Amino acid sequence: MAFIFLLAICASTGSGLSPIMDPEYYNERGLEYAQEGDFDNAIAEYTRAILLDPKFTPAYHNRGFAYFKKQDFDRAIADYTEAIRLNPNDARVYSDRGIAYRNKQEYDLAIADYTEAIRLDPKLADAYFNRGYAHNGNGDPDLAIADFTMAIRLDSKDAGAYYNRGFMYDQKGDYDRAIADFTRAIRLDPNYMAAYYHRAFAYYSKQRYDKAIADFTEAIRLDPDDADSYYYRANAYDKRRKYDLAISDYTQVIRFYPDYAETYYTRGNVYAKKGDLVRAIADYTEAVRLDPDNSDFREALEKARKR
Repeated sequence: MAFIFLLAICASTGSGLSPIMDPEYYNERGLEYAQEGDFDNAIAEYTRAILLDPKFTPAYHNRGFAYFKKQDFDRAIADYTEAIRLNPNDARVYSDRGIAYRNKQEYDLAIADYTEAIRLDPKLADAYFNRGYAHNGNGDPDLAIADFTMAIRLDSKDAGAYYNRGFMYDQKGDYDRAIADFTRAIRLDPNYMAAYYHRAFAYYSKQRYDKAIADFTEAIRLDPDDADSYYYRANAYDKRRKYDLAISDYTQVIRFYPDYAETYYTRGNVYAKKGDLVRAIADYTEAVRLDPDNSDFREALEKARKR
């Protein structure tokens, strides 16, 4: 039995090395741990691979990704940088380092890396997509739109690219284009909650309140714990003078966030529109208690008491 065990240890892995001496063996073990979400053990395996062969580029790239998943962006960048030093022609590593820079809000460095990735691989849709994100972070919506458009040309089934371009159009006040892109994102991914949520805002901005209500309702179906969807659906119900439904949604928001003064104030406004001054005064009073320095809350309370 001992003889068989020794043979197993000494068996070739294809590189001519025993598993114990082959960096690829530890790299593969690291990948297995990473797939299970065990990034600490993945890092340990990649490190063993690097100790065996300090020029083994994949281990640096993969360890960088594991550090990234642990939100240790500085170590991720260090490993990606070493991988680039060893192989300066790998577009993916530049793109991944760009993502790490973007998460540190170092947008100019991120853009530089994505641009290099695109130079090395002009058909790398992810690099355009992520550069679009970085341009948005830099406050350049037009450049972001151009990159998301290129990402869509390279991968027309990328719901995220449509969504993000739609978000840029929405920020520019181009609500029709925003709605068109959010709609394409939803067609590609019918469970894309954020696309429903932001399409609802675009409809709301166009005063198409019934459409907004329908989209906020779908967003709530997909994420029943999203307080914002209840809050803004309540605003749309208020615009449609469906006051009881608005009150119901504001009440749900208060269940989520009982210390958020603004919701008491807005619910108080709806009670006041219904002529229910007792409940309106109660809500204004609570809003003032939670935020005594807010002049709008104090003024609403004083007016309601005088009516």
